[in-house]
Amino acid sequence: AVEAAIKEGDVSRALALSMRLNEDSLIKKCIFAVSPADIKAVAISVRQKYLERLMEALVDLLVNCPHLEFILRWCQV
Repeated sequence: AVEAAIKEGDVSRALALSMRLNEDSLIKKCIFAVSPADIKAVAISVRQKYLERLMEALVDLLVNCPHLEFILRWCQV
């Protein structure tokens, strides 16, 4: 379902589904599926109970990912 939502361009739904599954690799895949212009809208759509999990994934990406500028855009929202 996560993959299908990404292919359909519904990254907000894909991220929500990956958060429910609590699969780190799927959460990160969804993060990277969001275009930089849509980061704010997608971040706002994340339910409060999943914000901590999203932040954990972003922190891990900040430490281990070469796409620093992209991840920092997420952190600015």
